[in-house]
Amino acid sequence: MVSLNPNQFKDIYERTKEPDSGATVNVHTGAQPTSGWAVARPPHGRIVPTAEYSQKALEDYARDKAPALNEAGHLGLWHQPDEGVYEDVTDVHPPTYAGGIKAIAQAQPIMGKRGVKQRGEKAIWNIGEKEEMFMKPEEPGQHQATELSMAKLRKQAPQGKISDVSTKQLKEAYLKRKPV
Repeated sequence: MVSLNPNQFKDIYERTKEPDSGATVNVHTGAQPTSGWAVARPPHGRIVPTAEYSQKALEDYARDKAPALNEAGHLGLWHQPDEGVYEDVTDVHPPTYAGGIKAIAQAQPIMGKRGVKQRGEKAIWNIGEKEEMFMKPEEPGQHQATELSMAKLRKQAPQGKISDVSTKQLKEAYLKRKPV
């Protein structure tokens, strides 16, 4: 059950109402994790235009998505200045190599017989390092952030390099739970 009270929603709203802000919040305790890989769980996300974002909008989203939030355990918010506030049901994977790989795999689009069945995520968030890893970097800053985050993840690899494994192999390994 989503256990956030009105004061906690107010605090979350206050922390995320300004552009370039964000938060990942445990929906059972109201605490913010200090480490781990945060990734949205499609298809539950929505983007609220900045002018329409409010504490009530946040509470409505949590109520509407309560079953998924209870299962995932976290509410993720990301305020993009030119788009609005992303509200997401969020999984937080451990701050380990395996956790990073699971987050990357989860962020990939799911393909169906007729193309993309479910959209992929723009990025995942390394909570402890406060770094984004973009799934399809489009700008130089995104490329740099992703390269830095990938380099740190590679250092945690038990063997080999993550760059030697294709995105498709990562996704298949995650879905089949087989070693890469």
